[in-house]
Amino acid sequence: MASPVRVSSQLIIAAVFQDEDNGKIQLLPKDVTNEYIIKACSCFLLYDQRTDAFDFSHRSAWKYLKTQFSAETCNLYLARLSLKILRKTQKCDKAIAQKPPFDCIRPIVIHSAGFWFLYVRSLGNKAADDSQLQDLLREFLQPRGTQSGYGWWYKKCHQFGTEIMQELDMHHRYAFSDVLSSPPSPWFLVGAFGLSSIIETLTKQPELDVNGVNEADETGFSLAIKHHHVRTTQALLHRRVHVRPRDFSKALQVGEDMNIVLSI
Repeated sequence: MASPVRVSSQLIIAAVFQDEDNGKIQLLPKDVTNEYIIKACSCFLLYDQRTDAFDFSHRSAWKYLKTQFSAETCNLYLARLSLKILRKTQKCDKAIAQKPPFDCIRPIVIHSAGFWFLYVRSLGNKAADDSQLQDLLREFLQPRGTQSGYGWWYKKCHQFGTEIMQELDMHHRYAFSDVLSSPPSPWFLVGAFGLSSIIETLTKQPELDVNGVNEADETGFSLAIKHHHVRTTQALLHRRVHVRPRDFSKALQVGEDMNIVLSI
């Protein structure tokens, strides 16, 4: 992604397993295939203008992801890449369990935390019409065994919470803190960030309670009101979400957009 020049898989593998301190290349763990690494790290190359070369260190991978996301030049490919990796919870667990850990997972968790769903939201109705993306989201959100890809990602977001918050602007930091202080249900993410395009996918999973509450007695619906997501509020009402008196009261207090009040 950093250059039109094709880079061999050996170089990408070297990029992932290079030791920052001494520059030595570590051996590839047997349970992680070359294909998995290439897919996970194909975006981790950074062109260094000072040296006129590609830098393959972990630090450059972190910097590359940060600059590409913050500049909004990262396309749907990277959003799909994050979902493809994070849905495979067993592989992610095995990678992190390596000694030393499989470091490419960490930046993917951190940088996808504040941006993969923002990109999905930015697509608007196009996201709902993208069958491949919806299939990927379905696999990411659907529980497999004891947890879903979303559940695994949510748990790691708590682990790397401080680093993630530093990457977000104030508005998104406020919404993301509501997600982290809620149970690991994607309905709270839908409400906090206005992800109306994945509501239909979630309603096909009856084990996920759309009316679940967090410690502050907020639901995904009340978070949608709180963060002024009119389209998401209307979509949840269309799905016959439970509207509590306090939710209507909150809509009146917000008062910035009467469309929410009128919808209720």
